[in-house]
Amino acid sequence: MGVRSDFSLDLQLEYVHEQAVVDEVKRAITSALQHMRTGRGGHRRGGKALVQLLEETRGHAASIGEWKVVRLLQDSLDYAEERILQPDFDERYRLFQDGIRNQRLRRFVAGTLEINFKYVAEVGREFMEQVQVWVICWPISTHSAMTRGTS
Repeated sequence: MGVRSDFSLDLQLEYVHEQAVVDEVKRAITSALQHMRTGRGGHRRGGKALVQLLEETRGHAASIGEWKVVRLLQDSLDYAEERILQPDFDERYRLFQDGIRNQRLRRFVAGTLEINFKYVAEVGREFMEQVQVWVICWPISTHSAMTRGTS
């Protein structure tokens, strides 16, 4: 399993750097970011060295008691070691940045789903009414003939 080092991880570590209070932890995060940014041709560098830098930074933050930073660094480590998928990691990162989701968009989606479900329920009700009418109108003699033929 490789070590992932990409734009999402870079953004996350920038956010972790902003959240850190103690300068020593900030310097350790900066060294991890600098390591990542020394890749050739605009690519980010990963490898065991990045994992080791992140682990050391997490340990240092834990010894100081910066628990939010420890949790964020653990997410970064899990992502770098491919234990978290990128969409999940990006979603977690979005929640840290933006907070609560857009309520207007949520109401729009809920309204759309409500309209669709009401339509499906109404079509289902109409179908059942037609089936019920069909069963009631079914001639009894045809029904008797069908049951006699199967015995």
